Amino acid sequence: MYEMGVIASNMLHGHGYAMHWLTYIPLEAERRALVESHTPPPYETAWQPPLQTYIVYWAFLLWGETPKAASLLMWLNVLWSAVFPLVAYKVALLLAEEFPESALSHNAKEAAARISAIVSTFFLPLAYGVITYSGSSFYQLGIVLFFWMILLAVRRRNAAYFLAAGVCSAVQMLLRSEFLVFGTLLLLGAGIITAVQTCQARFVGISTLGCVLAFLVISPWVVRNYQVFGKFIPTVSRPWFEIWRGNNPYATGTGWKPSGREACSILADTLYAPITRKFDALPFDRTFELRANEILKAEAIGYMSAHPAETLALAIKKVFFLWVHDFYNPQSQNILYALSMISVSILIWCGVWSIFAAKNLFAPNAAALLTAAYLLMYTGIFALTFVLPRYRIYVFAGMLPLVGLGVVRLLLSHQGLKRFLKYS
Repeated sequence: MYEMGVIASNMLHGHGYAMHWLTYIPLEAERRALVESHTPPPYETAWQPPLQTYIVYWAFLLWGETPKAASLLMWLNVLWSAVFPLVAYKVALLLAEEFPESALSHNAKEAAARISAIVSTFFLPLAYGVITYSGSSFYQLGIVLFFWMILLAVRRRNAAYFLAAGVCSAVQMLLRSEFLVFGTLLLLGAGIITAVQTCQARFVGISTLGCVLAFLVISPWVVRNYQVFGKFIPTVSRPWFEIWRGNNPYATGTGWKPSGREACSILADTLYAPITRKFDALPFDRTFELRANEILKAEAIGYMSAHPAETLALAIKKVFFLWVHDFYNPQSQNILYALSMISVSILIWCGVWSIFAAKNLFAPNAAALLTAAYLLMYTGIFALTFVLPRYRIYVFAGMLPLVGLGVVRLLLSHQGLKRFLKYS
């Protein structure tokens, strides 16, 4: 019950939306005793966005911290994961529609969509998410639902789909903080693309309205954060924590040292005693998280400014870890995980190439532009922060509808190659 479960448990017992920073191990004796005894801190947190935490909390309200509550949470994950392949099928079909009939027949388009659905069903890292409480299954479903809505909005040119995309974006914002930027940019991008295609500027206004709707949905959380912290915090109170984890003297690009036997992203006395002492000196009140975030901001910026070459090398390594393989993390050393991720990554990129080449590489269609924006934004954020296996799965989930296109285009290319060799 890491993170969301801890907060939900504290809420259940009357301590409010509270949790210690789980990656900070105090050196100061009294504060360390408080953490080790699992006594909630004397302040509320914004460590995590609230949606999955409240789902866990509602399960606890029904049945307490019992196996029944755990079963309910896992069955919800089964539900999200069962719907995922159906939505992936719909998204893949919309992507395939970008191909002219001369490039991809109706049967080939249907085959591509079915392959995407089948791979989504049996993609092992996605299936494994069912047995966690992290909300990853919900978030993964939300990604493809969001893509479905914005692709429908661009293709059908209907305001209702832009507004539905805004609601999907809001749900994602309440599950993962980066979607505050991603969802907004992709939704506005869809509006601009539609406006250019139709020569009707109103679609920019409609997509903006979708963004406003998303912000209205998340506004109770923003208001709550302002009441707790006295400051505008749209999602989480620790944006610089992730950036610091990926940019400091001991950073490796992932959460582990190259040996894979020791973590290197936890604020503990073994590596980060000077920063830990700065944390220990902070007042243990509602300002703690904001002040801690400022400390990590100064540390990360200081390191990147003083070590630009190392920062660039780390960024390149993190992109490799994201799209090829992370050799350091013990979880990624599982052979089934490695085979799943590497093979699917290859097919995703084949699918990306396919949708760019569907009409004209230098005049790409809307689906290609939105897909490229998604990939570039996520690649950029991980080049700036750091990579974990579960983070990779979030990125791959949104691109699984491309897998079928990658497979079909590879098969067609292979047949074309055989014909070329035969007649030459």
